[in-house]
Amino acid sequence: MNVIVIVTDSLRADYVSCYGNSWIKTPNFNNFSKNSLKVANAYPEGLATIPVRTALLTGRYTLPFRGWQGLERGDILLPELLWGHGVKTSIISDTYHMHKPGMGFSRGFDEVHWIRGQESDPYILNGNVEEKITLLDKPHQSDPEHGRRLQQYFRNISKTDWNDESNHFVARVTERAIRWLEEKSYNDPFFLWIDSFDPHEPWDPPEPYWSMYEERKRERSIISPIYGTIEGYLTDEELSRVRSLYAGEISLVDKWIGKIFDKIRSTGHMSDTMVIWLSDHGEPLGEHGIVMKARPWPYEELIRIPLLVHHPDGIMDGKSVKGMVQTVDIMPTVLEFLNINEKMRENGERLPPVHGLSMGGLLSGDYEVLRKFAISGYYKKSWSITDGDWKYITYLEEEATRYLACDITEQISKRSIDPSSRVLSYNLLKDSRNNENGLSLSSREPELYNLQHDPYEKNNLLKQNSVSNEVGKKLELELRRFMDALVMHDSVKNNQMPHFDFMGRLV
Repeated sequence: MNVIVIVTDSLRADYVSCYGNSWIKTPNFNNFSKNSLKVANAYPEGLATIPVRTALLTGRYTLPFRGWQGLERGDILLPELLWGHGVKTSIISDTYHMHKPGMGFSRGFDEVHWIRGQESDPYILNGNVEEKITLLDKPHQSDPEHGRRLQQYFRNISKTDWNDESNHFVARVTERAIRWLEEKSYNDPFFLWIDSFDPHEPWDPPEPYWSMYEERKRERSIISPIYGTIEGYLTDEELSRVRSLYAGEISLVDKWIGKIFDKIRSTGHMSDTMVIWLSDHGEPLGEHGIVMKARPWPYEELIRIPLLVHHPDGIMDGKSVKGMVQTVDIMPTVLEFLNINEKMRENGERLPPVHGLSMGGLLSGDYEVLRKFAISGYYKKSWSITDGDWKYITYLEEEATRYLACDITEQISKRSIDPSSRVLSYNLLKDSRNNENGLSLSSREPELYNLQHDPYEKNNLLKQNSVSNEVGKKLELELRRFMDALVMHDSVKNNQMPHFDFMGRLV
């Protein structure tokens, strides 16, 4: 048995046809969904690019502990667990953030294939690209470095025929992955991680994708808006064009990732390989008044991701589950599928503590709910919790998050934590006006949305009536308990996470 994981960057779920989009062409993802289990409510935990990869490869939550940083020495990665158990591993990627010095995301893989040049990767350092900047950018004083980053992108692609789509990064990642599958000469099980930075901006697809959703000449289009508010920056016409270019990039990605699906089918690996496709996060495109990941606002357009899982048994092919699944659940799912847990027990080895839950029961049809809640947000900035029907968001100030990540023993000595229950005092998390410790948790008012009636999160129901207030309190309490449990158990080395009901464990 084998596993192939395909990650595409910045692809929001509602821009894919199998997730209900009616205007963007994604036929290959749609066809793949017919041979897969579709997770309707999949979410990353800590945002954005690097924290998501950390959670995917370690099976552990990052949100209360760390943000954008390299892997730590004590992290145990999925390919490291497969090493020594007869599984050949390889990573093929153009996600240059993973390749930066000190990041360490190639650790443990037998084979590593990096494709350079995405976005502001300092790959080609010389070249005059001022003309392109003038035509395809709209500067703004809020981000003086934006032009420099875009210049680097244009230098990186300056020596290729960008009108030929086979020169685009997603095509190069795909062709390398296909070649890897064709060249594989051994019979051992394999684990292949394909990580495409597309459809991340700049959104600069060739024809026909450039004009697929809005007819426009090659010039005078903004391919990489500056992160921030739309008001005073983008006109309605410019925003519409940005959306159309993003959609065109998605269709380009669909075509080339579809070639990987085709190769998996033609080589017979659909019958012996688990294939997982997901995105790391979405992309705001005008919703809530912002464009790009400009604010740590964990609304659905940013945090809801597509997740399709093909299992060779095919029991759940073409079906959908609504229960929550998170990025930390990918690692334990792979380990269970490859029977690594059992092999480690037989060898007297101990599986390192992970927070993720295997999706094995979902893929076998034994149950439809993996988790009761999904947690998402930005380190030291925002937390959110959703059960699929309701969504609660709270915003954090750095002082409060420093407290939550502090030394547990020190806080017990200060009586901030009840030594018998070892649970953080809920009062410490309240607003400083009601809290003698002076820890202010929120710099922005909390929010509550009914996702069934308000999927675009326009109407904050918190404080509107007693019913919504009660829902908000319950979700907030679940969120606090969850974070407390993560912090408490992380303070005890090699301690497995307990089977808390609020983590969604089925008991």
